[in-house]
Amino acid sequence: MLGKEERVIYEKLHYKTVEQYEIVVEEVNLIAQEIYENKQKLYQTILRCVNYYNLFRNTPDEISITIESTESSLKDFTFELQTLEKEIKKIDEKAIKSAAAVTGTGAVVGVLGANILMASATTFGVASTGTAISALSGAAATNAALAWLGGGALVAGGGGIGLGSLVVGLTGPIGWAVGGAGAYMIGKGTKKKNEKMTIEIKKKIDNILKEIKNLKRVTPEIILFRDELSEASSDINEQYAFLSRKIITIDYDLLDEIQRKALSNFVNATKLQAKLLNKRVKFSKR
Repeated sequence: MLGKEERVIYEKLHYKTVEQYEIVVEEVNLIAQEIYENKQKLYQTILRCVNYYNLFRNTPDEISITIESTESSLKDFTFELQTLEKEIKKIDEKAIKSAAAVTGTGAVVGVLGANILMASATTFGVASTGTAISALSGAAATNAALAWLGGGALVAGGGGIGLGSLVVGLTGPIGWAVGGAGAYMIGKGTKKKNEKMTIEIKKKIDNILKEIKNLKRVTPEIILFRDELSEASSDINEQYAFLSRKIITIDYDLLDEIQRKALSNFVNATKLQAKLLNKRVKFSKR
């Protein structure tokens, strides 16, 4: 039978495992925030290009259609940000109530936590169906955002598995099943209770190790995505600077064939880059 000594050993191991987990989570969060910032930069870059395109007169239908597609990607991105911001505010309010009920103190997501949640949701966030939140609308979008951001755990009351991570703004949805490191420090107990608690701690440690493995597996992919977004902004800015120097008229009919080809290529390239705004990294648990 597992006694107090074994329980203490696993409690210490649990703390160490949580510390390892937090290091990995911090790295992922930093990359996710860089992705979020790069998406915002890319959005502004593409928006400037769209405004430039819309200055032209007499453009052919194929260019107009391509520009409309780019504008649609921009609208999807804006809609998702607005949806997530609303849901984070709701979660913040629920966190205050839940934390007060559980610990007797108030707690909020705060600016830092909100930024991490936004970064996490725009990097990994999809509904349970695999559909991006931006592709949904109304109640479906709200429910998907809440589910992704962990609102379900808060709505359920009692703090659940998500409250601690949500309040400190540490992990967002990733790894909320880890729970608090101090959950098992309950002092003296019977041998039967010690054995039960030791078994639970061991399970918790296994869950944390799985989360660490999942995060490490996805890290190279999100690094590539971060760099892809950065390069996209740089490429578009360079093309925009070149094109705006070479084309001094806004009448398409006055462009020569080389200028028309250059404008068409730029419009198509911008359309492809705009799709990156709504791209997600699939975070699957194994």
